[in-house]
Amino acid sequence: QAAGGKIKLVGLKGDDGDQFFNVTGTLGLDGQGKPEGQLNIGSKGLVERFGTTIPDQVRGLVLGTPGADGSYSQIINLRAGVIFSGLIPLGILPPLM
Repeated sequence: QAAGGKIKLVGLKGDDGDQFFNVTGTLGLDGQGKPEGQLNIGSKGLVERFGTTIPDQVRGLVLGTPGADGSYSQIINLRAGVIFSGLIPLGILPPLM
């Protein structure tokens, strides 16, 4: 953190037949030790697997909206420990150091 280092997530992947999830991005800590960065989430079939465990109002914010092929994509940003989907804050993470 002190040297400005970042973690580059080149792929967190899982699949089950034609269903999948994939997360890429870059994460680091700001000067106060709060997480910052960006995650790109792609998935297909997760919404159906989660069913009603994630309320409809939250699904789009976390997983995005479906494309023509039924896959979802979303970009999640972290700034000063706040998790954002677009301009909407989803939660807060405490300093990690």
